[in-house]
Amino acid sequence: MVGQLPRVGVEVTNATLPTGESLPDPDCWALRSGAEPVDVIGAELSVWAASDVVLVVEVSDETVVQDLNRKADLYSRAGYPTYWVVTKDVIYEHTEPTPQGYRTRTRYRPGERIPVRYADLLGRR
Repeated sequence: MVGQLPRVGVEVTNATLPTGESLPDPDCWALRSGAEPVDVIGAELSVWAASDVVLVVEVSDETVVQDLNRKADLYSRAGYPTYWVVTKDVIYEHTEPTPQGYRTRTRYRPGERIPVRYADLLGRR
C-alpha cells in the first residue's frame, strides 16, 4: 500500500507528529501531498492540520495496550481521521475521531481486505 500512496497525493513519513498535547513518534503516518504546516515548534518540528494527516500507524506487540488506549485517545483528540495499530495477528483500524475517542474500531485478520479511506479524504471518490 505504501508504494501506491505517492501516486494518489500522499507522502509517508516517520517524523514526530505533534498533537497539541504531546509529541508522539508514530511508526509512520501519511500526509496529504503539498500540505503546509500550520505551525512550527522549535527550529524544525512542524505541526500539521488534522485534515492533512490521512493515516497514522503504530506497529506494536509489546506496546499494544498503550497504542490501543492512550495513543488512540491522543490521536482521536487531535482529529486524525484514521489510526491503525498493527500487530503480528491483527490490524486495528480506528475511524471517526471525537474528543472522547474514536467511535469505530475494526479488527482485521491476515488475508482480510482493509478499505483504504484516504481517497475520500483527498477529495476523490
